[in-house]
Amino acid sequence: LLLHGITDGCVSWTQMIPELTGRGYHLYIIEYRGNGMTDKPEADECGYTAEMIAEDIINWMDKTGIKQIHLVGHSYGSMISQVLAARYPERFLTCILMDTGVECKGDLIALAKEGDGKFLGMDAYEEYLPEDFCEEWMATSNEDPDFRESVAAHLKQMPAAAFRNLIHGLEHYDGNSWLSMIKAPVSIVWGAEDDVFTASDQEDVKQALGSGNIDWVEVPGASHNGFWDSKARAGEYSAIIDRCIKRNDL
Repeated sequence: LLLHGITDGCVSWTQMIPELTGRGYHLYIIEYRGNGMTDKPEADECGYTAEMIAEDIINWMDKTGIKQIHLVGHSYGSMISQVLAARYPERFLTCILMDTGVECKGDLIALAKEGDGKFLGMDAYEEYLPEDFCEEWMATSNEDPDFRESVAAHLKQMPAAAFRNLIHGLEHYDGNSWLSMIKAPVSIVWGAEDDVFTASDQEDVKQALGSGNIDWVEVPGASHNGFWDSKARAGEYSAIIDRCIKRNDL
């Protein structure tokens, strides 16, 4: 089960799909509330919380008959994964947290709420975010123009209210209690050039996890969205996910 970052959608995994299916995996790639064609209900000041989205995912698993699965979450998806693995230990065989954190209080939140001088913050927009905002937010070094266009297009069709609710959910997340409850084997995969969740954030995650079965993988040169930095990176991250699962699947 692959859980995308806060506004990335299913498209962010597209270059990894042939890599992982070629290694024998059956993939479930879903979009959680606020993204794509999902429901986008009104929310309070806490927005679409990780806990709320985790329950959506468990309901979906129950309806589709999925009893157990390997879990891979990126960015906000990794925080949702923390809640899932903690609340439902019997459902998740392994938990792979990519570019994760205990909380998010840094530049990403400030950029969303305040803008950066080139565009206004998210509260300035009633219906949809402007194209320049979307293109900067989803900027990538990926060499495939179709991929670059697709990830930006995903955000452009997102209502501004859904964007705000997702950001508020991320802003209110505190993983300290959830991480300490995880029983499944955990792998932390971190791009060394990640400027959203830094090396210090990774140490906080390790500390909150305690002394359990933890695997640490640092990817030199990779950004926060390392697995879609390039098609080659997609292959590299797919190999890492495969290794992380197989180390506990013997």
